Amino acid sequence: MEETLRIVLPMVGVVAGAVMQYLFQVRRETTKTYETQKTEAYLNYVRETCRAAVFQKQKSQPSYVEAVAALVDAKARIAVFGSEDVLSAVAAFTGGGGSFMTKEQCDRFTAVIQSMRADLAPKQRHVIDRHVEALLFVPSGVAEPPAIAS
Repeated sequence: MEETLRIVLPMVGVVAGAVMQYLFQVRRETTKTYETQKTEAYLNYVRETCRAAVFQKQKSQPSYVEAVAALVDAKARIAVFGSEDVLSAVAAFTGGGGSFMTKEQCDRFTAVIQSMRADLAPKQRHVIDRHVEALLFVPSGVAEPPAIAS
């Protein structure tokens, strides 16, 4: 009996270790895939929101329609993969008109960006809103943001 235990126990340990390693690997890959999908959804949303705004301003109807279709896809993926805070911020921006015509709309889009940053990198230092706004809403080479109607 003792001899059998000496032979069987190490094998059981090896098998149990292999099974645990496999399960941890599957979980890690699933988490990585989910995070990748979420990141892509967030980036696509930001890109397509900006593209739609540019094409709308240029009155380029075919390009605008294409950007809006891609934006709807990004919103759907945010609905599936996004965090509660990001969903709430996107809903507030969309409900407020979903454009960049007023200071309030720009503030709401900045809140979308900030919630995405917090979700994707929670340990990252918070970036000041006006820095985000300067990147998004100030044309290159301009010292001050253009006046936005209130």
